[in-house]
Amino acid sequence: MTDDSSAAEKRVWMKAALGISIPYPGDPEPRGVAPPAAARGIRAETAAAADPDTLLAKAARDPRIWTQTVGAALQAAPRDRPPAPVTPSTPTGPKTTIRNRVGKKIEIVTGKDGRVALTTEAPPVQEITFSGGGGKGAALPGAVKALEETGMLKDVKCFHGASVGSMTAAVLAAGMSAEAFTQVANDTRMGPLVKGGDILPLNVDGDALEGFVRQQIGTSVQGKIAEFLKTKQGIDEATLSTVRAIAGKIDRGGGVTFGELRTLSKIVPGIKDLAISGTMMGDDSATPGKIEKGKPQLAIFSADTEPDLDIARAVHASAALPPVFKPVNIRMSSGVTARFQDGGIMNNAPTSDLIGAERALDPIPAGGKMTFVFEGEASEEILKGEATPDRKRVSDLVTGAPMSVAEYAQNRALADRPEDIVMVPLKFKGPWYKRTDFSGFIGGTVNFDMPKEDKVKLQSMTETATLAHIKNAELPQTRDFASAGEMLSSLGRADLEAMAGGDFPGAKDELKFRDEVAKRLGALDTLAVGAKPEALARGPLQQALKALDDLAQGDANRQAYIGRELNRSGKFDPLLDLAKASGGKGPTILRAGVAVADALAAKSHAQTILREVVYPKMVAENPKGIGGTVLRQVDTLLRGVKTPKDVNDALTIAIKHFAKKSDFANRHGHHAFAAELQTYLMKVT
Repeated sequence: MTDDSSAAEKRVWMKAALGISIPYPGDPEPRGVAPPAAARGIRAETAAAADPDTLLAKAARDPRIWTQTVGAALQAAPRDRPPAPVTPSTPTGPKTTIRNRVGKKIEIVTGKDGRVALTTEAPPVQEITFSGGGGKGAALPGAVKALEETGMLKDVKCFHGASVGSMTAAVLAAGMSAEAFTQVANDTRMGPLVKGGDILPLNVDGDALEGFVRQQIGTSVQGKIAEFLKTKQGIDEATLSTVRAIAGKIDRGGGVTFGELRTLSKIVPGIKDLAISGTMMGDDSATPGKIEKGKPQLAIFSADTEPDLDIARAVHASAALPPVFKPVNIRMSSGVTARFQDGGIMNNAPTSDLIGAERALDPIPAGGKMTFVFEGEASEEILKGEATPDRKRVSDLVTGAPMSVAEYAQNRALADRPEDIVMVPLKFKGPWYKRTDFSGFIGGTVNFDMPKEDKVKLQSMTETATLAHIKNAELPQTRDFASAGEMLSSLGRADLEAMAGGDFPGAKDELKFRDEVAKRLGALDTLAVGAKPEALARGPLQQALKALDDLAQGDANRQAYIGRELNRSGKFDPLLDLAKASGGKGPTILRAGVAVADALAAKSHAQTILREVVYPKMVAENPKGIGGTVLRQVDTLLRGVKTPKDVNDALTIAIKHFAKKSDFANRHGHHAFAAELQTYLMKVT
């Protein structure tokens, strides 16, 4: 197989597997995705025009048109096209309307050229993240009230949070109602409790707050368990025993752990999973019992990382903002004792996308996300799809961590998905002698004695903002596809079943195909363990792979689907590594799987480069200078990489610029920066 034919084959799989384009090197920087108020049409770049010789069709066959979701239309034009967005017109033709099993409408329009427009209702929100902000959290009961009254909480699977957001996420995951949450937030005893009885919140130990959070979590969980046990018919004894054991532990004063909360979330209605952020400042790994300061790093507390950790202790660590609170020591599951500060230092909005909690492989995500951020200059930029690096020397000094870098990394990622953001309002009009702006550090973050009337005002405004966001987010979404086959291979299971029930052509066959793929992957699991290179050429493994390949029948969309499934859980990673090392031997679906794996690896590697090297440089560099412009271009390219070559192309731009840049006495570290980027170049096969 020639390099050209291999590349052509790869581009077909990846176009079908993962979706849209990224900017070409040298393109003007896109301004980000459309804000929530814009039309909800979502164009897939795979939807090429009817004429195969058009520039759009050529772009759609490019191997770099890979992504982890089907997103906005081509936002940057290659050099042989004018620098303007290219959006193929939505197909027009016969319309088919189908209802899925929960009554939601699906509309499919098939054009004369074979392209398909799919319009579906927005997916249910399955993840909600609350950012940190100290006393600004007094506004959050308004958000919770809106979420509860609109029924948005029923489909949520996991709450995420940082600092005060971790407290909100924890009690909601434990099943606390909006009414109870509002009562807690508006209790006049909360201020003195947070400050530990001191007049000024300075170097507070936070133990009283931790105990209060533990009590609130326990009370909420006990309430949900009690409701569950009233209707325990049909529940097996082993499950009941598990639930009762956790309830008994709470009765004895024990705190609920992350692992216990996850267990209950699968059994007891109203209880959800939880993940919160912390900033690890050091540990005693070098000398047991003596904590030594290390490089500040993000830590995520969850059932995956620390299943036996008391949630209240983790919340205490996540909210330990210096100099307000003392650091918190936690004995980790590894046996090491680590010291933590506020989670908002390294990640103030720990969404699953930002913390890399899952592999995003589905062209059409099954669940939506919602992230609450507090009003301020940064949040207003984020809603426009923009972010600006800003060096905050005081914040970096006080926290002892690169907070400026972490904040830009977070804001840049959030700005890529402004449709998920709810900005919590913190300003209102009032008499000149009264505080009406709670967005600052003194007036908001460390303002733990906010008057109740001001809290109520902010809560009302936040409720209104949340309701407006929910209304906008529920608008139907339209995606365009190059063919009906591409659409069917991209659908979630529920919508595909609905189409099969509505006798949409090809839907029943697609369901049968997926069921057979799942069956054969189950059999492949055992054969792939410890496989040697020769097993790809002969024997049971080769036969199982060939059978899986035969299921695709040479169809690129089905090959792409299998490629995604091979990458979904990680259990086939060794097999894909083996296939890659063998130089592309094996059936087509295995090479498709390797192509998807390369895309995931490139994206992960690019994120590391941005976080560890590029963003620190961006914060230090003049954003309006040539260097700042180059870095913004590299930032854009690295955020959209789909292959190792894309990573290298982006890095080469920065390396060439900064290696040649004048830097007297290496004062600005330009040459060292270029040299460091050189070490991040990826091997291209």
